[in-house]
Amino acid sequence: MPEIIEGEWNNFVFKMITKEDHEKISANMRKVFYLDEPVCKTIGITEEMATDFDSFVNYILNKNDNLSFCALNKQTEEIAGIRITCKATKDEPKDLPIAGKSQKLSSLFAAVTKFGQEVNLFDIYGIDNYAELHCTSVNPEYRGQGLASEIYKRSFDLFRSRGITLCKSSFTSPITQKLGIKFGFKEHNVKNILEFKDDNGCVIIPNATPDLKMVLMALKL
Repeated sequence: MPEIIEGEWNNFVFKMITKEDHEKISANMRKVFYLDEPVCKTIGITEEMATDFDSFVNYILNKNDNLSFCALNKQTEEIAGIRITCKATKDEPKDLPIAGKSQKLSSLFAAVTKFGQEVNLFDIYGIDNYAELHCTSVNPEYRGQGLASEIYKRSFDLFRSRGITLCKSSFTSPITQKLGIKFGFKEHNVKNILEFKDDNGCVIIPNATPDLKMVLMALKL
């Protein structure tokens, strides 16, 4: 049975990501998100980092509560946009699983996890689970067509259909931060990327600009 988000919209077709899609999803993430997302772009993704990020994305895609989907070009069937999401629950491990080939990326993932744990959304909203928005990516040639906004709208519809009442995202891109505000996300935590430090107290990404920040926001559905 098709999910509520699946179907055509303008020049695109939306579909849930299946195991058969994982290889091309990973390839597209390497081609677009890893090079384009502000923190990834600043840190300078190496092959080791890309492998670690791949392991994290594959972990999310292999979870039982599949909430990830993609948009395809209707004519060519090539990937136009990706939404990587999973359901976070109270009792699951809090550390983000990665292969651990890159010490810098491992330190960053640990710092991001700690940043997220500074706000207990379960207690604030009195819930047992929420949708965790990990990655939103739109290929450059498909930008400016409203695809990112449509991806968010369909995400909310999917969450509601699964009985999920809250979604959370740690925004780093000014574009997605603006989208979050547009859709009514509430800010719960914010930190400049220069404030993220490893276990030795060293700044993880010292070449980050002062305006590069991570904003944890949540939306009640």
